[in-house]
Amino acid sequence: MKKIIPILLFVLHLSVFAEDGWVEQTSGITSNINTVYFFDANTGLAAGNDGNLLQTTDGGSNWSSVSISSTSNFQQIYFRTSTDGYLLAQDGNLYTSSNSGNSWTVQSLDIHGINGISFSGNNGIIVGDDGNVFTTPEGTNWTKQSSLGVFTVNDVVFLNDTLAVAVGGGGELHKSTDKGLTWTSVTSGTSNTLSAIEKLNDSTLIITGTIGTILEFKPLAGSILTVGVGLSLNWLKDVSCDELNVCRAVGTGKTVLFRNNGTWDAQNMDDNVNLNAVHFVTHTIGYVVGIAGVVYRHDAAGFPNGISSIETSNIKTYPVPAQDQLTVELAIVDQYKVKITSSLGTIVHSSVEEGDSFKIDTQNLSPGLYFLHLTSSKGLKTSSKFLKK
Repeated sequence: MKKIIPILLFVLHLSVFAEDGWVEQTSGITSNINTVYFFDANTGLAAGNDGNLLQTTDGGSNWSSVSISSTSNFQQIYFRTSTDGYLLAQDGNLYTSSNSGNSWTVQSLDIHGINGISFSGNNGIIVGDDGNVFTTPEGTNWTKQSSLGVFTVNDVVFLNDTLAVAVGGGGELHKSTDKGLTWTSVTSGTSNTLSAIEKLNDSTLIITGTIGTILEFKPLAGSILTVGVGLSLNWLKDVSCDELNVCRAVGTGKTVLFRNNGTWDAQNMDDNVNLNAVHFVTHTIGYVVGIAGVVYRHDAAGFPNGISSIETSNIKTYPVPAQDQLTVELAIVDQYKVKITSSLGTIVHSSVEEGDSFKIDTQNLSPGLYFLHLTSSKGLKTSSKFLKK
């Protein structure tokens, strides 16, 4: 394999606002991008094949290469704090950063691939090929535990301080109640490869995999719900859940699935690309990455522009469609920064409102589709859509 020497890239960003709401960014590379992580709406990292590690500080408009001594394929980026990060590679090397990903040091953890990582406080678990499991009590010194079997283990997540769940090939599902030191097998009900696992809330984990597999697993209750989404030809490679318990899953064949209020719906991209990873840093702002260096950003929760309404668990708007006034009802009394944007992203209204119910003057808005964005005094963000008659 030819070694790629990292260089600093400044790339002209060409934005195309598609009907699906996803705006393509210019990464500057053509290798597959396998993982993405954002600290906030503007600052993030993406990594993929051939030792490519990219950084942006302007919301994806420009990306630069981060110097790192690897030509391997990177599998996952993970940060347990705003500064302490981990980068897992297919050659078994583990890269760590203590400065938010600006520089990295390497340690050889295995000769086989390491694929997934999760932390609860200082306690960490890494899983990889051949059923390998590694644990640490403080984030630096890793100990290899007994293998989970012959299958590749693709991902792992902590549900609480001590309970962790790992998923992998052949429908393998494993649970640990002692921070990854010992494990028990759980019957998943499928033989499909399970690729990714994400925490939805304090009781439920979301698992995705090949042949459109989605499982909703409650480890404490011992129940598994198989979700039928009608995607028998699609591989769901990653899933991301936000602070409002809304999840997005992505995969091959331009697949983007959206879970809201317990229901999964397809909100596929217009571009026919295979997607490898998704990360929504807020309820509204998210990124997906995939083959051939593709990176996309969405600023409206992942919904296509043609969707006439979004229901979230803590926001209600009426009348539908709006006329001279839009009434907004929320679940929590607070102070809210309010912003309304057009379908093209133009800000048409901004204000600060108090309480759990307020009215917005919409009589001067032209007929059409608008986005409502709310930010509470505690920084909690949510959004909706409404039509103006």
